[in-house]
Parts: sequence; structure tokens; C-alpha cells
Amino acid sequence: MTAAATIARILADPRFRDAVATMTREHDRTVADIVTLTEIPSPPFAEERRAAAYLEMLRAHGLEEVERDAIGNVMGRRRGSGNGRTVVVAAHLDTVFPAGTDVRVRREGTKLYAPGVGDDTRSLAVNLAFLRAMDAAGIRTRSDILFLGDVGRKDSATCAACGTSSSRAATATRSMPSSPWTARRWTASSPAASAASATASPSAAPAATASPPSAWSTRPMPWPAPC
Repeated sequence: MTAAATIARILADPRFRDAVATMTREHDRTVADIVTLTEIPSPPFAEERRAAAYLEMLRAHGLEEVERDAIGNVMGRRRGSGNGRTVVVAAHLDTVFPAGTDVRVRREGTKLYAPGVGDDTRSLAVNLAFLRAMDAAGIRTRSDILFLGDVGRKDSATCAACGTSSSRAATATRSMPSSPWTARRWTASSPAASAASATASPSAAPAATASPPSAWSTRPMPWPAPC
């Protein structure tokens, strides 16, 4: 079966439609999770509080093997039917913004404004929404799915959207598990922009434009926001 045929088969499955309906119905809950996590400061090398909150969210949903490893990554396993590989779905817990940054969220219409709300806090919440939707629709997978909140993503980085720098080159010894979501990039029209605003539709990748401060659309979307 070709990839296109596989995708068409998934889209036609009633369980997929049920999952999408669940995500739409629980949209406000997902937005609330975004706000909750965003307002927990998580600068590089200081992700502990947000990690603890995310761990409790994974545990509350009933995932197996929910744990925080020695490095600080938080994870929980959704068991498949067996004999399949493990698929990692990841979003990073830390932000590029230094300790002391005001991370309170301001809402204007369908947008949330706060440092780090789109990079990558929104993806943490949307991955949880995926998990809830799959379970509500009774979707089972052959592979185990490991939901991961990883640390160290911003140990030594400059935010592409706003230009904020966080250099940890001298002490950045932690490694980040590879992630299909964090491999994709988007940038504002100007690297020096004070923040970024992004929206998306199912037919197009998010388009970024400069606007203060960091923002992300709260409209329902069927995938995690790219990093």
C-alpha cells in the first residue's frame, strides 16, 4: 500500500473522525493547558517546575512508565498491540527566555501572547490533546508511543523568532532525544523582531510575521505547532 493510500484509509476511518471531533470538543481544555504550562517559567537548565507539572499531566491521563530521567526529560508510554517499534512524540520543556522573564499569558481574540507560548509550550499541550483524542476514539497502534517532554533544547541557542540569546556553550552537556516535531523550523520576517505571531490552516504550514510579543493562534489545529 502506498503512503497516499495509507493516509486516505486513515482519514476515512470513523475512529479518526471521532478523534478529530474530540480535539475540537476539548479545544478549550487544550488552550487552558497551554496557558498553565506557559506560565511556569522554564529557562534553560531550570525546567524542573514545568517538568513536574507535565509529568503529573501524563500520569493523570493514565500512561504507563511515567517517569523523569536523570537528565530531566519527562516521558510516559502508551502501549501498542505489541511487536512494534517505539515511536517518540516529543516537544521541549525549556524556552530560550532567561530566568526572571514575565511569562504571564495575555489573550487577544484567538491568540495567546507570552514568551515561549509557541516555542514549544503549545506542542506539549497539543501532544496531550492527541493522546486524549486517540484514547477517546479507541485508536490502537501496533507500536508503543512514548510521549516525551525533553530538556536542553535551548541550552545554547538564539530564538529564531525574537532574537533572544541563551548561551550555555560552556556547560551544555545534556543531549536531547531526536524529535520529528522539533526538527522543523519557522522564523519571523526579521531575526531581530521582538516576537513572532503565527497562524496555520490544514492546507499550509504556519506563516510567521513580526508582532509583539511571542504569540500563537488558539484556533484548533490537527498537529503540533512546529518549533
